[in-house]
Amino acid sequence: MKKSVFGILLLLVINCFAVFAKDNLAVLPFTGGKGEDGETIAELFMFDQTINGAFTLIPRTSITRAMRGEQQFQYTSGLTDPDNAVSLGHQLGAKYIIAGNIAQLGDKNLLVVGIINTETLEEIAGDIQTFTKIEEMPAKIPAMARNIVDATKRDTSKLPKLAATRVAVSGNDNSGDVLAQILAIYLIRYGSYAVYPRTKSLEQVQTEWNNQLRGDTADKNIVRIGAGENPLFALSCVARRLGEQTMFNASVINLKSGAQEVGTSVNYKTINDGMEVMQTLAQKLSYGNETEWHVDTAERFMRAVEIINYRKEGNYSITLTGNFTISSTAWFRENGSKTVTITGDSQMRTINNGNIRVEKGIHLVLGNNVTIDGNRKSTLVWVSGSLTLQEGTILRNGINGVENFGTFTMNGGTISGNFGGTGGGVLNLSGNFRMTGGTISGNTAGAGGGVYSYRGSFVKTGGTIDATNKAKDGKVAWSDGKKRDSTAGPNDNLDGSKKGKAGGWE
Repeated sequence: MKKSVFGILLLLVINCFAVFAKDNLAVLPFTGGKGEDGETIAELFMFDQTINGAFTLIPRTSITRAMRGEQQFQYTSGLTDPDNAVSLGHQLGAKYIIAGNIAQLGDKNLLVVGIINTETLEEIAGDIQTFTKIEEMPAKIPAMARNIVDATKRDTSKLPKLAATRVAVSGNDNSGDVLAQILAIYLIRYGSYAVYPRTKSLEQVQTEWNNQLRGDTADKNIVRIGAGENPLFALSCVARRLGEQTMFNASVINLKSGAQEVGTSVNYKTINDGMEVMQTLAQKLSYGNETEWHVDTAERFMRAVEIINYRKEGNYSITLTGNFTISSTAWFRENGSKTVTITGDSQMRTINNGNIRVEKGIHLVLGNNVTIDGNRKSTLVWVSGSLTLQEGTILRNGINGVENFGTFTMNGGTISGNFGGTGGGVLNLSGNFRMTGGTISGNTAGAGGGVYSYRGSFVKTGGTIDATNKAKDGKVAWSDGKKRDSTAGPNDNLDGSKKGKAGGWE
């Protein structure tokens, strides 16, 4: 009995240590700057309370000893080599490393900081700060430290992976690499990609990616692209002189196809200008120029929704090429007048746990071969903008098929198997609902099994709302106190603005 109790206590102690165990972090001395500025900033990070609360810090003496054994730790540009930095992290037993550089920015200094996960090679966060004197830095470190700690808690596993290669620079312009680091930080902040800094050229990354797919390892002596994750995309940047300006071209390349996913260019005169346009460049690369998407996963679908929300006026289409389950609301937000069309490809495609929200200014069209299945968890489509259902659309198993405050037009499709307190199929609240085709059947509610309309406009001139819908009051439809329990077929009109038989009511 005593041994058993001792064993339980020992297990509890071990579990407690596991809970409170912290990941190791190495803060490398920053390159560039004047005198010992890089080492000073590194020590400020080392002694920050937030950093110490979240990580176990590798001692400075161990870092110095490991660095002495590394050859070519820095490039001649003064930028930290991510591959060698990660290699140092492995030698030191650190899961995370903080590294960066200080560059001259007119009469100021530019500090660019990154934190890299040595297990995956992903740069999970970055920060940019300017300072004139080193005395300014102690006040800036706490906010930077909080951002770094918060970043380690984010889940980026489902984001597309992007290898950010070094910048090809023409002439003597050495600002390209600094700006590429800033660009990578903005890309991380926008949350569009999981970013993996690379010190190789695009061609080397492409070759290594192909080698990894075959199970080969082209580089055995350094940390390589295949040692952690294997990004499908690569960021290729070229900086070229253009008279008195520098032209900065950036492209996201698909390593599998070799094709450019998105490309864009900006011009700048000074590095100050360049810093400002990097944010614009990151936006363009994150959200691309495409207006059509073919998606087969929830991540890609939600990504398309995010991009559409970022865009202004226009027409956009999403073609479903697979079935998938979403875990959060697909929310089309108000940001200009847009039409979004969702269809399946050559066969019926299903969005499970379907929950779509359509804000003002958005016209959502659900077309052929699309099924939205709510798994009896939520309203399928919530509308304060406008919704059109076309033939070939199925809305099923929701808590209300459609909840309408804007405009809803049903030209075709099927709304079935939904349930709610009111309006199992369609709950029309102060909205405008027009039905010209399609079928509403097999829905259940306390009132208005097929359709419940309150203080809104409801007119049916086609389609069928049948008596398989169930409700205590108005199996087929209920509209501001008027009801119908018998099937309303294609030739039976319903009009919520008229009473009795004139409106199709019983």
